[in-house]
Amino acid sequence: MPASVDAVSSLVTMALIPGLAALIFYYHGLRLTAASPASVAELAFPITAVTVNWYILGIRLTSSQIMGAVVLVAAVTALSLLGSISSNTFRSRPGGDTPAGHAA
Repeated sequence: MPASVDAVSSLVTMALIPGLAALIFYYHGLRLTAASPASVAELAFPITAVTVNWYILGIRLTSSQIMGAVVLVAAVTALSLLGSISSNTFRSRPGGDTPAGHAA
């Protein structure tokens, strides 16, 4: 049985208005944020969503989902640490921003 026009209209409104508002805020914030913290926040989004679902809705995780969360948190942490180590190495290299072996 096809959905009524009111049901379709409500569904489209619920999908577009919060979704559009979220995207506008997201891209506005992204313009004001450095790439490194933005990428870490983007990678951490699934963990945030799961935490909110657990806290607000009472949805519990399975053991495989918990293991996936542990892997995700470890990967995000490792990427953050490696990024900060490599940027510090680049800055401390003699010659500043010139590649090794090239005169400034």
